[in-house]
Amino acid sequence: MDYNLVTKDLLSYLDRMFPNKIPPKDTTLEELYFLQGQQAVVERLKQLYEDDNGWNVGEGGPSVT
Repeated sequence: MDYNLVTKDLLSYLDRMFPNKIPPKDTTLEELYFLQGQQAVVERLKQLYEDDNGWNVGEGGPSVT
């Protein structure tokens, strides 16, 4: 895509705001779907960043966290 709209700072912010962690035991199915959607968006943005920069966020490039 090469628009460079996704930055390392944005990914760091998203990782802090929407951490990929196990939800509480009393989470409803609807809430789980919502959390999965959040993670899908974050993962897609990481993929776009990797595509634009030629390396994986978590492997060999600058740390995003």
